[in-house]
Amino acid sequence: MGDAGQEVLDSKSLNKTVEIEEQATDMSSLATAVEKTADYSTLPSIRSLIRSGVTSRDEIKLRPESSALLVIDIQKELSTIDINSPHIEYAKIAFPRMIENTSKLLAAMRTNRSRLEPKETGSEVIFTYIEALTDDSRDVSLDYKLSGAFLANLPGPSNPAQFVQGVEPIPGKDIRMPKTSCSVFMSTNIDYVLRNLNVEQLIICGQLTDQCVESACRDAADRGYLVTVAEDACAAQSPSDHLKGLHGMKGFSRQLSTKKILQELGQLK
Repeated sequence: MGDAGQEVLDSKSLNKTVEIEEQATDMSSLATAVEKTADYSTLPSIRSLIRSGVTSRDEIKLRPESSALLVIDIQKELSTIDINSPHIEYAKIAFPRMIENTSKLLAAMRTNRSRLEPKETGSEVIFTYIEALTDDSRDVSLDYKLSGAFLANLPGPSNPAQFVQGVEPIPGKDIRMPKTSCSVFMSTNIDYVLRNLNVEQLIICGQLTDQCVESACRDAADRGYLVTVAEDACAAQSPSDHLKGLHGMKGFSRQLSTKKILQELGQLK
């Protein structure tokens, strides 16, 4: 081979080396970018990892970037302990415990959310509560109209629902969804909102365990959400009602303590 041919080969080899180095630089930048976003946009959908008849509900741990906390009906209008209740001793324990544990869950979700970039989705907080669209509650469900004076006359625009201290939505950050039915999925656009937020996992807490909480759990599961019920952040009118609600949700959800949920969310060792 002549000198001219060798020069051509050397030139091609040099160009190829430069091209490889440039590609390596591009790949390095890409790897860095992927690493930065690996916890969020590059992760596969949880639903896509499920194998029908093989995957167990208990195998799927919480992923903060795919989750939302749904706080149900923790409002002053529904959180007053009836001193004449035959289950007063249970209520004195269960309702304060529900509020305390819900507060812990809120803190965990908000901490995880604070680490996200603006407009990134994940670790969402949603409050749903009973409040009519009209002052005379004429828009509430037929079931509510048949369920006594209070549910037939809900808080409304002129007399809005009042939240419990320590369990309150942050304006502009948390999502508020007033409802006029037992299940939040029946009288709000929560399904639409959750899908817009790329939520696949729903953590549920609130009251009453055997009514609005159970209804939301079942409806969420039927719509393809992976539900985790914070069993000690829920309350009912009696111990038996609470256990009945948990039993009714068993086939539709995981049921974990607040401590275990905080561990899965990375907020407790």
